Amino acid sequence: MLARSILHAIERHRATEYQRQIGQVVEQSLDATLVVDREGRGVFVNTAAEVLFGKPRPELEGELMVFAERSLAEEEIIINREGDTHTGQIRLVDIRWLKDRVKLATIRDVTDRKLLESRLIQAQKMEAVGQLAGGIAHGINNLLNIINGYLDFYFGVPQNCPELPNLLLEVRDAARRAAG
Repeated sequence: MLARSILHAIERHRATEYQRQIGQVVEQSLDATLVVDREGRGVFVNTAAEVLFGKPRPELEGELMVFAERSLAEEEIIINREGDTHTGQIRLVDIRWLKDRVKLATIRDVTDRKLLESRLIQAQKMEAVGQLAGGIAHGINNLLNIINGYLDFYFGVPQNCPELPNLLLEVRDAARRAAG
């Protein structure tokens, strides 16, 4: 009987230690972890959830979580916190919690990543515009070089019209200014 009691105490200690370690993992996770009951109310939240939502644990536990009604396994949600907007990537799975069917939600704050993606897209657009403008300028410059070449050739040949050289000089000067 004593041996059974000792074995039972050892097993209970191992189980308690295992639960403590699992609790530490969840508590130290950088992702917000929430357990939401069938009515959509928070049952458990970790520290990262408090930070993400900007509310203390007692306030979040019992609060109606609008994302809980979603059935998608993974998507993005917008989190409004004290005038500050964050984007979260949420994953929902159905689990059992204290003999009840609940949803486990993990939310990763992807606000910074979204901002960087937006900046990268903007930089890529600006690069494309720059390349387009450079290509157009190159094409125009090629045409102006052709005009200037023909005008230089023309001025090497004597002409009978006294006003024609002045007009052609103006064309050549305008083409050179445009090329510049």
